[in-house]
Amino acid sequence: MGDMSSLTAMSCATWKLDNKQRYDGVLENLATNYPMMIVTNPFDGHTPPQSAYNTSAIFEDGVVLEINGYGHSSANLVSKCATQHLATYSVNGTLPEPDTICQVDLLPYHQVPSE
Repeated sequence: MGDMSSLTAMSCATWKLDNKQRYDGVLENLATNYPMMIVTNPFDGHTPPQSAYNTSAIFEDGVVLEINGYGHSSANLVSKCATQHLATYSVNGTLPEPDTICQVDLLPYHQVPSE
């Protein structure tokens, strides 16, 4: 993922814009209108678990939902546990308990038997 991210960052670095909405405050105990849930998995190249936990710690009531799967876009992993947590968070803002780890129900390239 480094090649892709580096190209994007280098392109943006050449922009001659003044970021008027840049946050220059302290990055700790930040409050949001709704508690934040960050979703990650052990093999996510953009949001590895350590980065997710570090970011979550900055926000009041921030929680990490870890899915024991592979790749970026953890919400697309096939996991009934994760889908339930994502749905309850989306519908009524209910966060999972801290240190919740969901297992995947289907691995990548898994062949589903035909009926």
